[in-house]
Amino acid sequence: MGGVLSVMDGGMQTEFCHHCDLKQCGTSRNPHCEFHVHIEGNAKYFLALYGVTDQEAVDGATISLVYHPPRGCRQVIDCDEAEDPCTRVALADMPWFPVRAGRMPWFECIKSFAADMLKMEVGRGRLTVSKPVLKLESAYGFSA
Repeated sequence: MGGVLSVMDGGMQTEFCHHCDLKQCGTSRNPHCEFHVHIEGNAKYFLALYGVTDQEAVDGATISLVYHPPRGCRQVIDCDEAEDPCTRVALADMPWFPVRAGRMPWFECIKSFAADMLKMEVGRGRLTVSKPVLKLESAYGFSA
């Protein structure tokens, strides 16, 4: 029937997941219940998942929270230090990581990226212009 995913800062002052309504889950627009939330690294957050249903509990039913880093990141594996010969895994090849206590995987990210180019075409000497998708619209004077 519904519910919400909440992502709050460590001081419980700021909500980062304003569009995380569980009514969207399982629909054609969001079949896997995936939400994009922009949060800063190296900080603590509180996650809460509230659900409401009119059906009885199903034996063995589980819920898990998993994440991917932003598109500008690669996972670094098979080394202890950045100077070591490491393997860097692109986002498309990364597994989904479970949200859990303890150390997170090591990611190497492009700093200060604020947009993703979703499409660009070049054809017969003419460039088709595409609008980037802004990561932080408020930083550029736009509002949702």
